[in-house]
Amino acid sequence: MIVFAALIPNSPLLVKRGEIVAEKTLAAISEIERMIEKTNPDTLLIISQHAKHFDSVFTLPFADKFVESLKRFGFISEHLSYSADAEILSKLQAYSKKSRLPLRSVHSELLDNGSGIALRMLGAQKKKYSIVTLGTSDLSIEHHVEFGHELKEILHSDARRIAVIVTGETGNSAIAHGIIASLGNRSVPALRQVCESATGEHETLCRPLAIGYGLLRDFPAQTTIVCDEEFGGHSLISGVFFSD
Repeated sequence: MIVFAALIPNSPLLVKRGEIVAEKTLAAISEIERMIEKTNPDTLLIISQHAKHFDSVFTLPFADKFVESLKRFGFISEHLSYSADAEILSKLQAYSKKSRLPLRSVHSELLDNGSGIALRMLGAQKKKYSIVTLGTSDLSIEHHVEFGHELKEILHSDARRIAVIVTGETGNSAIAHGIIASLGNRSVPALRQVCESATGEHETLCRPLAIGYGLLRDFPAQTTIVCDEEFGGHSLISGVFFSD
């Protein structure tokens, strides 16, 4: 069952060694980390646009374990590894085979950078959480919402305690403000409207967020913005959608 859901940025600026840090955002992520721990999850589900990408299907990386490689950000020899949640991965794979769920399984131990940065900042390795990651597609915002809602029906009925982490960023403050405005009641039309103009390499939040909106349909709309910080040309938003 879903016991927690939050939004955190995954900008490389947050982990680059030797760089000035976004102190407010890092403090917010630390606060979210403590909140996650209090809900005692078995599994973290990370939703990231940086995963292997397909036009019309979503991505489910699977392996016995996942390994982070952030060499390009200064972590030359340190590669954190995480246990994959084999039970939930198998459940999602089985469901996608017998249904029309547009989900493609891709065997890969290597975490995408967005998921790896998010997990590192949340101290996930120390907590020994099991991990599942999901990648977005080029389908519409509405398709992402409906995909998330179908996932919710699977995940929320599972006995395992799952914390959902939506991760991404935007390089445009106007888009960031529009996204924040949509968060209050998780308005899909408002998200779609603002995301129509969200293009470019730093626009990685809209589609993961749309999956999150679907996953949290029928949950209380009680989003709390923990931090909204402009840093290095990036808009970094941290917030909590739901806590059991």
